[in-house]
Amino acid sequence: MKTYKEFLEESFLLEGKKITIYHGDNFGTTKLSPKLMNNGNNQEGIGIYFSDKIETANAYGKDVVSLDIDMSKFVNAREPTHKYINSRKLTQMLKELHGTDDEAFFYFASDYIELVEVEDVVEGHFSEMASNIKNEQVRNLQVALAQAFGVESFVKVWNNVLGNDIHGTYSKNNSRENWFSVINDKLKVQKV
Repeated sequence: MKTYKEFLEESFLLEGKKITIYHGDNFGTTKLSPKLMNNGNNQEGIGIYFSDKIETANAYGKDVVSLDIDMSKFVNAREPTHKYINSRKLTQMLKELHGTDDEAFFYFASDYIELVEVEDVVEGHFSEMASNIKNEQVRNLQVALAQAFGVESFVKVWNNVLGNDIHGTYSKNNSRENWFSVINDKLKVQKV
């Protein structure tokens, strides 16, 4: 059960509050490259990882960048997909991923629906799959799709379908710090 203070803090996060988040590394990051969005720990989803604490970014490297974000464009990584992505958009994303690699789609889809051959995929399968994956946590769905289709293809499709609505995921850790996985590669970082 959440305390009243935790409830207020969580509600405050979701009200469209504008905040600054920070990323640190030793590579001189100047933009959010999809090539780098599936490296290392993907615990909170696919993207470049940021924190709302500059001290954390400094601990990860001497090159620190910041990003001003609107929290209404970030979703809780550990919530079910259907809470943030309606079935129409999820179906559209699956159709576009199928168009990038029908064989990869077949292998991914066969975990959720019954298929025998790559050619067996028909229009109705996309909405059936959307219905079957709607309860996956957002972070787990992102990781599974990136593994199946490659991170760059996945990020491109995600941003094409959801880029105006969802810029990434967030999660609170135990130290009252928020972690962010930024997937929208159009956002501009600033050197700190």
